[in-house]
Amino acid sequence: MEPLSFSDPFNGASSPGVTLFGPPPLAPGAIGGADWLPPVPPEEMVSEVTVMPEHSADWLLQQWLDLGLQQLEASNYPGAIEAFERALDIQSDLTVARHGRAIALVGAKAYAEALPELEALLQQIPHQMDLWGNYGHALTAMERHEEALAAYRHILAIDPNVVNAWLDCGRLLQTLGRWSEAAAAYERALELQPTASAAWFARGLLQKKLGQRTQALESFERTLSIDPHCKEAWNYRGNLLEDLGRTQEAREAYQRAIELDPQYAEAWNNLGIALDSQQAHQEALEAFHQSLASDPNNPDVWNNCGLTLDSLGQLGEAVTAFDRALALTQNSHWKSWANRGCALWRLHGYAAALKNWNQGIDSLDRQAPDYALGCGILHYHKGRAHVDEGQRHSDAFPYLQEARLCFEQALNFLTPDRHPDWYLEAAQGAIDTYRALGNVDQAQALMYSATELLRRRMRETDCTSQKMALANKLASFYQNGRS
Repeated sequence: MEPLSFSDPFNGASSPGVTLFGPPPLAPGAIGGADWLPPVPPEEMVSEVTVMPEHSADWLLQQWLDLGLQQLEASNYPGAIEAFERALDIQSDLTVARHGRAIALVGAKAYAEALPELEALLQQIPHQMDLWGNYGHALTAMERHEEALAAYRHILAIDPNVVNAWLDCGRLLQTLGRWSEAAAAYERALELQPTASAAWFARGLLQKKLGQRTQALESFERTLSIDPHCKEAWNYRGNLLEDLGRTQEAREAYQRAIELDPQYAEAWNNLGIALDSQQAHQEALEAFHQSLASDPNNPDVWNNCGLTLDSLGQLGEAVTAFDRALALTQNSHWKSWANRGCALWRLHGYAAALKNWNQGIDSLDRQAPDYALGCGILHYHKGRAHVDEGQRHSDAFPYLQEARLCFEQALNFLTPDRHPDWYLEAAQGAIDTYRALGNVDQAQALMYSATELLRRRMRETDCTSQKMALANKLASFYQNGRS
């Protein structure tokens, strides 16, 4: 998150100005603006202010302040801190130097050090909006979200028309899961400034989070109509087009993002996923390698490499890629455990796959937010393997019993409210297994639950392609129920 700046009080202003420079529009929470410059070593900084015997202390003070402002403008925050501290050596109570140093500390991510200085300055100049903004940024970085929200709202109490304060409020409300309040904050920002690309972008992120794909796509397209060089908006536009089944357009969106930044690892990864879905496996693999060239420690990209290598029949290389993802995550990457098991199943058979999935279940981090999802999917894969192995034996009963237990375990983790798609997959496996075992009542009860979920999701979605997919899934449940 870029610190808020202030105008130079020595160039015509009688007190520090209140020009508000909000965080960058493309990546809330990240430092934006000019590229970081290397810190200026103290010995070089001294050469920036050549002291002559006839120069007064006031003149020298002015030079350090000017240099601090220049370094702040250039996003060279360590250099700005050094310059403002030199000014404070000359006059320790100079508000403008303390002000500049506090902002530079926020820019340098020294939040704990910046916080008391900002609080002291706010006691002295309580209506200084850029101080409130930087105070909010520091609190946000320290995950003191409610206090940060109060800081941004304090800006709006001073001036309710500050667009960036509405945006900061919206981002925090979104972080806190207060979706409707976040949406209202973004709408207010857009009422004040309809051409604010950052507001359209933030609105699109929220709509994407809420599954409002069509509206989110419109928001990102509005972002790009204002700022066509926003690589993140092109990338998210690609995500949504892919979700809507418009894969070729998605590829073009990712390629546009890559044209804007050839080292954009996320866009390369997404392009690889799109290519893989179109069976262009070799091109997909090349895209994943490009992503890893920029971000070699991303376990998701290694997992995607493994999936593509699996599709190319290079099973040994696929397992190696999955192993790399696991090594990067202390063996807690459930996707790689799931996919590694599928590759081992074809390489070494049923027992090797089961051993892999059991090891994965034991290795997952129970405190991770996606623990239930990962555990459920690994149990689901075990269930499928038991069913498949049972078909190879004259007495399938013991394998079906094991499959039943695995699918039931999967359903304990994959609840319909949190993981509806995977719940439906596990439910289908359990229903088929119940029926094979003659457990008709259990099969019917679970089928009723699954079909009700499908009908509700069909009513709620605004995406035609998703409605069709859900309708096909519903028909499949009914067909299996009659067979």
